[in-house]
Amino acid sequence: MKKIVALTAVTALLALSSCKSGAESKADSAWKESISMTNEGQKLMKQKEAYIYYQQALAKKGIKSKPELMSNFILAAIARIEYIYEAEGGQAQAIQFIRDEIEKYVSTEGVSAPAKDGYATLIMKLADEARSAGKLTDCMTLVETALRVASDKAAVESTKSEITIDYVAEQLATAQTHLDAGLKSKDVNELIRADYFANVALNYDAASEAAATLLSTIRKANLGGYNAYEAAIVFKSDTALYNKLDTNKVLMAVTANNGSTLELMVYNNGFNAIRLKPSNFTIIDDAGTSYPATAVKAEKDFLEMEFETTASVTFAKPAGKIKAIAYSNEDKDIRGTKFFY
Repeated sequence: MKKIVALTAVTALLALSSCKSGAESKADSAWKESISMTNEGQKLMKQKEAYIYYQQALAKKGIKSKPELMSNFILAAIARIEYIYEAEGGQAQAIQFIRDEIEKYVSTEGVSAPAKDGYATLIMKLADEARSAGKLTDCMTLVETALRVASDKAAVESTKSEITIDYVAEQLATAQTHLDAGLKSKDVNELIRADYFANVALNYDAASEAAATLLSTIRKANLGGYNAYEAAIVFKSDTALYNKLDTNKVLMAVTANNGSTLELMVYNNGFNAIRLKPSNFTIIDDAGTSYPATAVKAEKDFLEMEFETTASVTFAKPAGKIKAIAYSNEDKDIRGTKFFY
């Protein structure tokens, strides 16, 4: 049987102080006993005992506990996951439960490098398993987690670079599938999904010409529709990435383009009411030049949350092709951009 705990984890838990709670002292004692045990069954029982006592010790103060206690708990939790992994594989539900516990503490200031790197190493093992199973989205999510917590990020960065090539190709294939379905069925939600997955690809490879070209095609196809990720992306495999990409609080659809006047549908997708005035709108041409609106005629110039309206927005005629129209409120904290291509 493989060794359950790496040497770094064993040695890290030897740094124990004398002024501790009963549960923490019992955990320390159980862990120290496990180190010298040669019988694997007995070793595992002692490690489990340490894990349970560390849980009890953390119950009083949670993330306000001493960094040493949080670090020791993480190392004991890693040992539990290693055992479960060897016995049941990486998909065991208990692994996610223990990971959720580790996540409460691993990013807290003062948690030791061995605890962080031990957790990152474990996550990379799970990422390798996901990659082997062809689950590249799960794999990339795990790699991002490892990169976030690792104190030594070089090894994780190297692995991420290898995976990114395959992951970007998978996202582009998914985007193309949704685009084809949207063009065939005229389902705007399929076009929105295509937009999202093309943007995911660009997030991981900003220099990808294939991703940029595909995204431009998708934007042209959905010029007359809202780009509402919230309506179309039901399952969010990576919540942090989704939140990074889903920034439009004001959604716009272009129903007509008369050169210097755009006919729009505008939807307030935020939590605060917005006004529709010339100072709120800007167009950007293909050279990156901005042109403020000179006039706005809206059916409703004050738009409550989750309401929509029609609007005619007039600009000085741009020198180049219109690339996007942007909305921002006076405080610049409510924004939305509609790309033309």
